[in-house]
Amino acid sequence: MNDLDSISQDILMIVGGAFNPAAVGPEKYEATLARIRSQQAAYLDAFEAMFLGTKFDPQTQSSLYLAAFLNYLKDVDPERVRAITENLLKQYDAILIVFDQVAEKSMLDQLLPSGSTDFLLRLNDRREALRRLLQSS
Repeated sequence: MNDLDSISQDILMIVGGAFNPAAVGPEKYEATLARIRSQQAAYLDAFEAMFLGTKFDPQTQSSLYLAAFLNYLKDVDPERVRAITENLLKQYDAILIVFDQVAEKSMLDQLLPSGSTDFLLRLNDRREALRRLLQSS
């Protein structure tokens, strides 16, 4: 496996939602954190390539925890993390424009195809996590 593959695998493990010492083991957890923090530029480059621009996939991202990955690097490269977070928020805001227009979220089930409301609610949760990340930095 080349460096880009291993970087991508680390990122996917972190954003998958079960990256903690109990789930992956304390040694792997600490080694992964040390790796991403010591090579933050390469990891942030890969993260951008995986989740921004033409790779933006709101359906997939609604099930991932992108803010968790960025949170691990916000003190190492705050300006870059802020820029990436702001770009993600722009993409989320564009997708969630209809969601934001509906005052009564319970009405979404009646307005949208089946399953759409859950997707929008998950994506909105991810957007809120990104907003909290910006506020904490």
